[in-house]
Amino acid sequence: MNQCGKSMNPYHRLGVRTLINASGTMSYLGGSIMPPDVVAAWVEASKYFVHMDELLAAASREIARLTGAEAGLITAGADAGLSLAAASCIAGTVPDRYHQLPDTTGLKNEVVIPKVCAQIHDRSYAVSGARLIFVGTENGFTADDVERAVGERTAAAVFVYFANTNKGDEALDVMLRTAHRHGLPLILDAAAETPPRENIRKFITMGADVVAFSGGKDIQGPNDTGILYGRKDLIDGATVQMRVLPPFGIGRSMKVGREDVVATVCALDRYMSMDFDAHLAAWERRAQSFIRAFGEHPGVSCTIHRPNAEKHEYTAQCPCRVVITLDERALGVTAETLAQRLYDGEPRIVLGGGGGQISVNPHCLIDGEEEIIARRLREELGGPAHVHPRSAP
Repeated sequence: MNQCGKSMNPYHRLGVRTLINASGTMSYLGGSIMPPDVVAAWVEASKYFVHMDELLAAASREIARLTGAEAGLITAGADAGLSLAAASCIAGTVPDRYHQLPDTTGLKNEVVIPKVCAQIHDRSYAVSGARLIFVGTENGFTADDVERAVGERTAAAVFVYFANTNKGDEALDVMLRTAHRHGLPLILDAAAETPPRENIRKFITMGADVVAFSGGKDIQGPNDTGILYGRKDLIDGATVQMRVLPPFGIGRSMKVGREDVVATVCALDRYMSMDFDAHLAAWERRAQSFIRAFGEHPGVSCTIHRPNAEKHEYTAQCPCRVVITLDERALGVTAETLAQRLYDGEPRIVLGGGGGQISVNPHCLIDGEEEIIARRLREELGGPAHVHPRSAP
């Protein structure tokens, strides 16, 4: 019997446990929860057929309007966007070139990247046939480091942005100025760099040639999408790689459904016009509930950590995080064990635990879930299960 139309939770029907996400917009946990209007856009889009080339062109215009870039493309996640951007920098829109990828024989294929930006996502560039040339050290780089790496095979520069760190504005500016001095485009990986919302337009203003964001983190689009935007020639090169109809390139395996295109554009539009103060206030409200719940609990101290820019603490993504410090000897339980008990319990709760502390990220919590987490923590710690009602933010 077909079970798709049944009202039962579809994950439960498949035998998969759902969970309360107090960890954040992690891809392995599903990214974020799409708002009802984004879900409605996805469902409505599923009812009609369109020509995908026309849809991608229309989405490009909307992304350009919302980001201040020349053009844009919805991709199969931010990593796919990086692969397509690298392919575009190597082969452009010339069929004889982009058809041969990932074979880069006779093409410029070297991509310069600071060693401080090295991460597992680097392999996304290699999909296109790019060869990564690392410069500097794990602690930083200079313009001279970049200059020495640029040669006749260099196709582009890459930078991975992390706000208020040695991979922040100052380092990005060095990379941009040096790349542009050699006429090289810069690909910016900013997958999770919201909030602040201003980052979406900021990087284009700074001069980044193509920027990759995740569509499924704070923007709250489908988790399997990304938003690539920047110079029109580079977006055109990425788009031909991903076309559904021939001619296409390596991006054919990264195609994005019409529903995801519509929903992600809707999510971006919503994000750029929403009441952002209210958005952040919801996180603060959920965080404050833990202060009230654990204010007098023996063996426990509860604080809200807010990243301090003056101390060069990473300031993007979540502006507040609950830190619950345990007197593990007095309580008879470690933070790691406590976190595991919540993960194994019912409901399943995912949060951070280690070094004598429990960390709760309120980013992905749905109103009311903070009370469930506090209650379960108090139960495991042996204290009363009562949680004070939420107060107005």
